[in-house]
Amino acid sequence: MINIEFNHAIGDRVFVHQANDILGCVCGMSINVNGDMYRVIWWQDGKRQDEWLFGWEIAATEKGAK
Repeated sequence: MINIEFNHAIGDRVFVHQANDILGCVCGMSINVNGDMYRVIWWQDGKRQDEWLFGWEIAATEKGAK
């Protein structure tokens, strides 16, 4: 078994770069051959959005977690 360290944890608040730095919340984590991925949810124009994003597509908020 291999232990993987992620830069973000479930419940962390993050900025989504490609969505005008919208504030989202990490709700899942995965790793594949292309790198670490995070399932991020956010609300935009009254609709819930959720996407699997690579680590380089998101950034921690100043406070980082919950």
